[in-house]
Amino acid sequence: MLQEFHEKHYLADRMVLLGLDVDHDALVRHGETLNLGKGAGPANTASKFHSGELRHDTTGYEAYVAIAAESAPGSNVKEAVANMLLQQILGTAPKVRYSQGQGKLQNAIASQSGAQTVSGLNYTYSDAGLTGAFIASDTCSLGEVSKDNLQSSSDCKRLQCFSAGCVQSGSCSQIC
Repeated sequence: MLQEFHEKHYLADRMVLLGLDVDHDALVRHGETLNLGKGAGPANTASKFHSGELRHDTTGYEAYVAIAAESAPGSNVKEAVANMLLQQILGTAPKVRYSQGQGKLQNAIASQSGAQTVSGLNYTYSDAGLTGAFIASDTCSLGEVSKDNLQSSSDCKRLQCFSAGCVQSGSCSQIC
């Protein structure tokens, strides 16, 4: 299966051979030994979003939850930038151990006890996007952390409208 995929997609027309500080003739000889197929290969197909739920129960003391939804593709620049701005408003996990992160999601869990962290997430590709939040917590406090973040994310629609308006108007001087 993997070899079949490789033969179908790794073709000479889709690759570049780059050499730095290498004799050109030596690089050409090396390129000729690669035995790559010819042709353009199959056309790229657009990514499709499939929602769902996946649970993997363990006996550990840590839990991880991702809550996300389909968002704008990179080809829609205004919406993609708005989603990147939304991720920053939601916040990111701490970059330094034992410190506190920043953003709306971190503020929502600040009063919770136990080990937890939350972070906005945003993945933007040319034909699809994914925006949401990631929660990591000890299993004892996960319910409260998730509840607080879901309540906090009720502001999400308002923030999305704000971020889209911010990008369109070019003025981001006031958040909430």
